[in-house]
Amino acid sequence: MTAWPQPVMPQAIDTDVAPASAYVLRKTRGPDYLTVHSLLLLGYAVLGKLFAYIGFGSFYVGEIVLVLGILTFVTSPSQWGVLRSRHVWPLAALMLWGAARTVPYIETYGINALRDAVVWGYGTFAILIAARIAAAPETVSRLANCYASFVKIFLVGAPLVWVLSTGLGLISFTVHGRAVPVLKGGEMLVHLAGVIAFVYLTVRAVPIAWLTVAPVVFAVGATNRGGLLSLGIALIVLFVARRQTARGVLLAAAFSVVIIAAAAFDVRFKVPESNKELSPRTVAERVQSIFTDTSKVQYEATERWRLRWWKKIVQYTFFGPHFWFGKGFGPNVAYSDGVVSQTSDPLRSPHSGHFTFLARGGVPGLALWLFLQGAWFVGMVRRWRRCAGSGHSRLASMFLFLIVYWAALVINASFDVFLEGPMGGIWFWSVFGAGLGIMIAYDRSVAAVRHSWAKRGISCVATGKVLPGHC
Repeated sequence: MTAWPQPVMPQAIDTDVAPASAYVLRKTRGPDYLTVHSLLLLGYAVLGKLFAYIGFGSFYVGEIVLVLGILTFVTSPSQWGVLRSRHVWPLAALMLWGAARTVPYIETYGINALRDAVVWGYGTFAILIAARIAAAPETVSRLANCYASFVKIFLVGAPLVWVLSTGLGLISFTVHGRAVPVLKGGEMLVHLAGVIAFVYLTVRAVPIAWLTVAPVVFAVGATNRGGLLSLGIALIVLFVARRQTARGVLLAAAFSVVIIAAAAFDVRFKVPESNKELSPRTVAERVQSIFTDTSKVQYEATERWRLRWWKKIVQYTFFGPHFWFGKGFGPNVAYSDGVVSQTSDPLRSPHSGHFTFLARGGVPGLALWLFLQGAWFVGMVRRWRRCAGSGHSRLASMFLFLIVYWAALVINASFDVFLEGPMGGIWFWSVFGAGLGIMIAYDRSVAAVRHSWAKRGISCVATGKVLPGHC
């Protein structure tokens, strides 16, 4: 069983609070959508594109689960209240703007317009998850149990799939006639950040011994610089926020032993059908290339290519004709920006989710996106500090876990085509939605406690020492 609690936020201070807490924790009935959604996320993280392309024609597994979630939401009136929450309004504004910049292009670009629109359209998953958690906060404990199982499957399954596909070439996958990796290193490192945060914060949920496998995931995913940066920043956020060193030293020691052993024995691995080599030296070069000029053509060329493209997007939005509306969701911006020579090229979006919103939604689209992320982050941090300060350490761990996961996802999305596909986009909006749901449930519970006190004529000032941070 997970160490995380049934989230009564805050715990009943006295018997008068119990009815309010029971009301907040009421259960909902309906199809078991969460199980299906959890399996969807597991498939994306472990099987990658092999799983993502399961479906019928252009209707893939992600869209199938999305339809199931919408049907579950429509038939569960107890979940509709999430639409009235102020926490959802910024997301609704972004999705409305995205729809306004997509609908005019559907007739011309058809399915391509809808595929481009998933960068904001997958936000529907966030609303579905938030609605379920807000209506039944005990769902959080269930999701924590699911993630505890995910940790074990991911740590073993993802490296195995990578070795069989990218490592040994026994499994191949092609898109538009081009061979593509089944699992991307950046995605693996993002999930590794979440796994480490989960185990670090909830040792009883998953024994810390499982992290002895983590260096293997790190090694096979270290070919991606964006993933390395996302993992590094996420772990810095985690360790600084907790201000505890014992477990951090243990994790660092486990990584160090594996890396030092690999360096001592000069372990090298040549990735089939690629010029990439996996070794301690190449990992060190990739880390160095994030912060300094390494004079390595394979690193600097891609960096200059991205910067030139992003500079062009800034010029025709902030200082050009596409300031207000962008180029819309539908046109191939890579082709219109002169990055590719054919409209049928599979590269359609900048290697950054932020610049995707800017190029396609204009400055208003970028502003709505940044405001949404900022509001979510500030809201999560405030409630994490309140829970930590009032002694609700387990709930504080949940907030911090989601903050760390979100940080890893956002950093990786800043340097890769990540949010624009289901493997990154659905994971991102699911984590985002879980945070929304917990914030809504937490605020409702606090409001219930305040209401109970108000009925008894008790002021927040008088009870400040009992429930600090909630008044």
